[in-house]
Amino acid sequence: MKTPKEHTLCSDFALCAISDMETCQNIRLTRYLYIYDEVVYSLITSLLMRKDIHVCYYLVSELYATDAESVFELLWKIYFDFYAENHPTLETCLANKHRAWRTAPEIRPVIFIIKNMFQMQGSPTVFHLRQFVENNGKCLCLYRLHEKMLIKRGWKDHPKLVCRLFIAIERGHIQNAGCYIFKLLESFSSDIIYFMLVDYFSGYVSLKKIDNIRSRWKKRIWSDDGHMLLAFIVSMLEPVKNIVRRIAFKPPSDTEMKFIKEISCVDGMLRYRILREKRNNVLVPEIASFQLARHSMVCDDMIDKVRDNWEYYAIRTPLWKKRFARFGGRVEERKVVFPSEDNEERFYEEFGLELDEQSLDVQNMGFTHGMKCGWHGWYKKVFEGSPRIILNTDYSYIW
Repeated sequence: MKTPKEHTLCSDFALCAISDMETCQNIRLTRYLYIYDEVVYSLITSLLMRKDIHVCYYLVSELYATDAESVFELLWKIYFDFYAENHPTLETCLANKHRAWRTAPEIRPVIFIIKNMFQMQGSPTVFHLRQFVENNGKCLCLYRLHEKMLIKRGWKDHPKLVCRLFIAIERGHIQNAGCYIFKLLESFSSDIIYFMLVDYFSGYVSLKKIDNIRSRWKKRIWSDDGHMLLAFIVSMLEPVKNIVRRIAFKPPSDTEMKFIKEISCVDGMLRYRILREKRNNVLVPEIASFQLARHSMVCDDMIDKVRDNWEYYAIRTPLWKKRFARFGGRVEERKVVFPSEDNEERFYEEFGLELDEQSLDVQNMGFTHGMKCGWHGWYKKVFEGSPRIILNTDYSYIW
């Protein structure tokens, strides 16, 4: 008969195995076998720090080569989180480049946006607001609704939650306002909420003609209306003097586009030399303030897992899935297998990067070395001063 202690140990082992398996499902590798989410967070960090634009070009090129379809979705998320508050005119530029990319998919529109984002000062307010409301944030106070006040404001026919949203906005309680937005989205369409907000703000600031506003809303190209609504509230509450309304957008130069091309060029290069020649030390240690896919791999060493079974993690991205599919590669019992030895040999002749044969320095470039930590480490690296929304000390960002 097992002792209670033995029961506990077995239970812990089982939980460890389950946790490890779930995390393994989240890890996926890029073209040059970086962990995908660490490239995303390093791109965001490098953009906001504005130290070396070539690092940003390298990182976004890696994401684009790996999964081109998801890159503009990422750029919209970055825009709403960090730039919409003070740079609302970037929205039109981003929408135009997104439409241009849909018409003729190539990396140049992506580089255009990255170049111009890099020159702008980002703000953390919407990002922290989204972290708060998307992760069980609660309203900090409840507002009383008096009938006389509702009649005076013309809110008598509005749902009570809408009235409380307006009061939160009036008082500058953006955390409460964000919570009310997400609560309203459970019962109302984003269209209804947006135009209620437009009507509300039109009483305080001069807005464009309502027909123009409706037309732009119908043509919107982003995918997350809830995120946009958070950014809209924060931007509308920002003092006019802080809004940058005139931006001279700059296209990428021929030299920059040549650099982009060189990142991807492996013509004539031996496969086993690609990582040695093309990997750069571009991942940012402070991104350990985010919940990384590898953070809960507690049973075995993550480096060994990825190095010795990189195919299993790579096949999860569109680029590698397509490459494996050419030779019939598929996943069986946490391994990529091929229909024949001939197919396997042909795959490795074409795409065998031999991660396990690389030097330790080259291998270590594939993941960040920061220890898991709360949000403060990343925030202090990127921004000055205290944020308007303070998260719990041990909270890690969730992208």
